Amino acid sequence: MDAIDRRTTYLNTITSTFLSRGFIPVTLSSDREAIAVALDTLGLSDGPSARMIRIANTLHLERLLASETVVDAVRGHSGVEIGHAVGWQFTPDGYLADLP
Repeated sequence: MDAIDRRTTYLNTITSTFLSRGFIPVTLSSDREAIAVALDTLGLSDGPSARMIRIANTLHLERLLASETVVDAVRGHSGVEIGHAVGWQFTPDGYLADLP
């Protein structure tokens, strides 16, 4: 937040005429907190019922973590291999650990 150049941001936003694009997003102290807030604001405070996928990046989609609801939806589709269940791992300071 401190690194935002507000003058430039405002100038670009005003020039584009889409003032809503200049809103500053909510920032939180950790991935764990951000995920909890995202689920809560979507009305999904029960994390296990949420449909979530975690990928390493868009270039490597061959392995990913998926919530049980997503796994149930794709079970039996050709070309989909389902591995063993693992929980999301966080570092002690609340950031997502590397994918297994």
